[in-house]
Amino acid sequence: MDPRLPFVFMLFSMDVVVPFFDLIGAPFDHPERLCQALRTEIVATRYRFRSANAVPPFDADESLRQVAHFSGARNAELIVWWTENLFDAPKGSDLDAWADALEPLSRDAERWGELGLLGKASERARSAFIESGNRSEYWKLQAAVFKGPLSDWDLHLYAVNLFEDHDPANVNPSHFIARSLRHYAALRFWSAMSGWHSPAELARLRTAAEFSVRERGDVNAELADPRELVLQGMP
Repeated sequence: MDPRLPFVFMLFSMDVVVPFFDLIGAPFDHPERLCQALRTEIVATRYRFRSANAVPPFDADESLRQVAHFSGARNAELIVWWTENLFDAPKGSDLDAWADALEPLSRDAERWGELGLLGKASERARSAFIESGNRSEYWKLQAAVFKGPLSDWDLHLYAVNLFEDHDPANVNPSHFIARSLRHYAALRFWSAMSGWHSPAELARLRTAAEFSVRERGDVNAELADPRELVLQGMP
């Protein structure tokens, strides 16, 4: 069992997270039914082991079966996929390094041209990269969702887990939402780039981007192969 699944169950059961499902790469069917299924399973797990006076173990297979039964098999499968690929994304540091490398170049079409992409292909890639960093929809949702009081369910989870939205350690729902959104947008960008460009073109882009980063002072810059940033089964 992936040890992160219990936390993801809790995260996806929260009212403050539901509005962000699509933006973070978790476009669930019937989100309200999913939340109810997750909450029912969280409570049931606690009740099953309450008499043992111990931290209740999490039966991932049974819990996922219950989620599939009450909200659909696709939802259960998407929870597993998201946990493995986007929660604390294994490729997160590689995605962030590429974003840091390309962001300064994206501000100017001429500098972006240093990456070796030609004509309309270059402008398409630049536009897609800029769009992948667009957070306007996120900020609108964030302002709407977090302006009001927490629901009873969320308030309980905030208290039990000592969540604090302004926690400098960033262990809170807002942090996981923002990070997952950033990485999902980056993964979609690289998925598009992989479809638009040949392996040779992507290799040239990587070489040019590494050269640009080294020129800015990071002499040991090494970026991941863009083809390794394409995930299978991404929604």
